[in-house]
Amino acid sequence: MKLSHLWTGPLNWLDGKLRKMVETPAPVGFPAADDPTAATQAGSRGLGPDVQAALLAVYAGQFGSYTTLLWQVPALSLTAQAFLFTIALAKDVNPGARVLTGILSVVTSLMSIYLILSHRIHAERQGRVAMDLALQLGAQRGPEKFHRGAAGVWAGVNRGSFALWILGLGLFGMVGLGAAIVGLLEL
Repeated sequence: MKLSHLWTGPLNWLDGKLRKMVETPAPVGFPAADDPTAATQAGSRGLGPDVQAALLAVYAGQFGSYTTLLWQVPALSLTAQAFLFTIALAKDVNPGARVLTGILSVVTSLMSIYLILSHRIHAERQGRVAMDLALQLGAQRGPEKFHRGAAGVWAGVNRGSFALWILGLGLFGMVGLGAAIVGLLEL
């Protein structure tokens, strides 16, 4: 077994799960201008390129907001963990306080992991809508390997950093659980 498989296997599994939550079989957003059946289904209020471009700006802004929130979660979680571990790992702390702060550390880790996953799902969805609208407006997509080009800027969140932060938040939870167990043994 290759050492890289220990990292890429779980990462590919997580990406597959997230992709199922985000991707749809058809383009997301509004009917393409070159699809007469879709334009007819949209009714008489067909959206012109200027309106679609304005909507693209809105969806791109929402993608940026969710991406910003996504990366704020680890920073805020680390701040909370530092405070909790200052108490939980002190040598002269009451065992009951050690148990309580250890449990709070586990809860903080689980909530942070849930929140970072939620923000990534929302960012990916908004990115998908923005990318589909950009393609409908004539933007070109770059090579899939690099996610470059006018339409590829919304092609996903950095999966390596994302997985590393999920792992790190999980490790903080495990250390918090260990502190809680030590506190229970001291009671």
